[in-house]
Amino acid sequence: MTIPRNGQCGQTVFSLRFALAALALTLGACSALNDKSTRAADGKRTATTTFWEYPASAFPAMCIVLQPDGKLAFKGGFLFFNPGSWRTEPVSGHIELTLGGTAPFPDVSAREEVRAPGSRLVKFNGPARKLEYRIDSTTDSIGFGGFVFYKKTSCSAV
Repeated sequence: MTIPRNGQCGQTVFSLRFALAALALTLGACSALNDKSTRAADGKRTATTTFWEYPASAFPAMCIVLQPDGKLAFKGGFLFFNPGSWRTEPVSGHIELTLGGTAPFPDVSAREEVRAPGSRLVKFNGPARKLEYRIDSTTDSIGFGGFVFYKKTSCSAV
């Protein structure tokens, strides 16, 4: 967070808003990523797809789609990170997203998210393009790229 100096309150408010948006996105992502609907009790994948959606407002609707086969797809936004993949980390049970595409890894927003109080983003590895989230059954939203995505049963993004 920026400390205001000589009339920089607007910058402080923007930094705080960004941090809060990143925190909300992270919290949402954690919930969706560790969703029990993507894993059976024996740890094997089920046939259920998990959807995380940013509802249309200032920007069009966007979704993060976790497919049962381990594929990660962005719809409506962040398309430059397609195709990606996801997995459950075997030791910790955390959800690990690997971003595809050739767009630069979002190091700045990931760094902000991992430092935010209550963040579900445990760690990230920019060169490997990986984000690791701690999610539990009560998580109903995650943060990614400054947006909050909510757990849904389908995706309305085009």
